[in-house]
Amino acid sequence: MTRRTPPHRDRSGRSKPPWLLYALFLLVAQPIVAQELPFQRDYPGAAASNCPAFAPPGDGSAEARSQAAQLASSAEQAVILGDLERAAALLERAT
Repeated sequence: MTRRTPPHRDRSGRSKPPWLLYALFLLVAQPIVAQELPFQRDYPGAAASNCPAFAPPGDGSAEARSQAAQLASSAEQAVILGDLERAAALLERAT
């Protein structure tokens, strides 16, 4: 009884050994030049801009802060109930 070589181990169809192809690739391939690229320094938007400085609003009175907190709480409840228009109106009043 003769043993057959499995098809995946049969080398009769190959014309050249794989190491010869690797050697040819190494001779023909150009060197990797990505390491020689300069660093990118100027990212879009990284330059100084002409925006005015932000001036935070002053602190409101204790009554105004309390009323804003109540309006924000009511807006949160409106969001939970799905009434987004009312929630937006309440948040606009709170701000």
